[in-house]
Amino acid sequence: MTEAVCPRGHLSDDPDFCSECGLRIAAAAPAGPTPPAAAATAAQLCPDCGTPRVPGARFCEVCRHDFSAASSPAPAAPPPPPAAPPPSLPPVAPPPLSPFADAGAVGNMWVVVSRDPARLDADAPPEPDRAYPLDLAENLVGRRNGRRDVHPEIPVADPSVSARHLKICRRPDGSLYGVDVGSSNGTLLNGAPLTEGVEAPLKAGDSLILGAWTLLTLEAR
Repeated sequence: MTEAVCPRGHLSDDPDFCSECGLRIAAAAPAGPTPPAAAATAAQLCPDCGTPRVPGARFCEVCRHDFSAASSPAPAAPPPPPAAPPPSLPPVAPPPLSPFADAGAVGNMWVVVSRDPARLDADAPPEPDRAYPLDLAENLVGRRNGRRDVHPEIPVADPSVSARHLKICRRPDGSLYGVDVGSSNGTLLNGAPLTEGVEAPLKAGDSLILGAWTLLTLEAR
C-alpha cells in the first residue's frame, strides 16, 4: 500500500487529508514510497516540546525552537513582585467625654415611673410601672392639667405631685440633670432634697422621690 505525505511531513493513509493531523494534501503530491529526504524531515521532532517539524520551517510552531541555530527561545522574564500595601493609618482616638459623661449619663437613658414600696398605703390606687425615654432636651414631670394646658412628657397620677413638678433635661454632650421647678411638696434625689431651680446631675441608677408615693428610677438601655 502506498502512503501520501502531508505538507507537515506526516505519512498519511488517506491521499486527500492527512490521517494524523487532518491537513489537506495537495492533489499533485506523488503517491508511492516516501522519499528519503521527506522521511528524514518527517522524523525530525522539536527537541524542546516534541512537536514534528514542518518541512522547511526554521522555527517550531509550538515553542519557537530554532532548528537552524539549534537554540531554544529565552525563558520569559519572571513577573514583577507585588507592590507593597500602603501603610495603615494609626487609629483615631475618640474625643474625650465631658465631666458629666460617664457610663450612666450618655446613651439611651430611660426613666421608670413606679410606686415607692416604702410609702404605699391602702389609699394608693394600683398602677403599672411605666418607662419613658429621655431623648428630648427637656422632659417635664407632673400631673396633667387640661384647664391650665399642662401636658407633661412624663405624666404622674400621684395627687401630691404638682402639675409642673420636675424637669429632667439633657445637655448637648448627652449628660442629664434634674431641677425642681417649684413643686409644692419637693423632690428627693437619692434621699437628699433638691433645691428649687438648682440643677442636679443625674446618672443611671439614680432615684427621685416625689409626691405621696411616686418613685422615678433612671436606667441605661
